[in-house]
Amino acid sequence: MKSSPPPLRNEFTFDCPGCGQHISAEPSEAGTMQTCPSCNEALLVPGSVDADEELDTYSFFTWVERTLMKMILGVPRFIFWVIPREVFLFLERAFPWLVRLVRVCILFVVWLAIVLWPFALNHGYRGFAFDQLGYPDPWSIDINHGWFVVFCWTWLALSICGSFWGIAYIVFRKRRRRKKKEAEQAAP
Repeated sequence: MKSSPPPLRNEFTFDCPGCGQHISAEPSEAGTMQTCPSCNEALLVPGSVDADEELDTYSFFTWVERTLMKMILGVPRFIFWVIPREVFLFLERAFPWLVRLVRVCILFVVWLAIVLWPFALNHGYRGFAFDQLGYPDPWSIDINHGWFVVFCWTWLALSICGSFWGIAYIVFRKRRRRKKKEAEQAAP
């Protein structure tokens, strides 16, 4: 195996996958293990590109390998992306009210989780618990503890006020846009 001089009539060139060195080899060395002259990495000498039979066999197996990879990678994509997307698009076209209802329910559950999370925090304990050394455990606060009750109800009140403010903001923003659009259409 020789390094970079130009290939002779019976030789072919290929690149080392490790360092990119151009290497020339004879067709009789195809399929053998050699070492790269510049980086000393062990590499497999590919088949010669002059042999049409080997090229056809290589391209057929390459095609089979690529096709199988597409099929293998296509299954999760089909299951987790294509089918749910098509089902969602069908439901959105056939039953738009159902899709909106599901969206509203999901958003309502998320809103409830945001608003009511303090009430679910460590529910069931009475006051502070103490660890084995006699120190109070701060993770065992009960909602019946005075300052924590104040925090829970303050959080709930602020969350509800913020929600109403958000609804009012959206409604009034839509009204302002509608009035602005009507004013632009009325003006010559």
